[in-house]
Amino acid sequence: MSILETAMEELKAIPPHKLPQAVSYLHSLRELSQAERVAALEASGGCLSPEEADEMEHALADCRRIDANEW
Repeated sequence: MSILETAMEELKAIPPHKLPQAVSYLHSLRELSQAERVAALEASGGCLSPEEADEMEHALADCRRIDANEW
């Protein structure tokens, strides 16, 4: 049984009057996860020098080209 299936079975076993509390908790976990991703992104923002950023931009520009013969 997958973790999602296990979670669904646990939710099915909760008394109906407790479901809003469970859903609220699940929602808070999702918001916390999103906040953690935003914080990680903000922490890494500005970590490249302008020269490094230019170098990365040029390297990524090459990635946008598809050579059908290489596939």
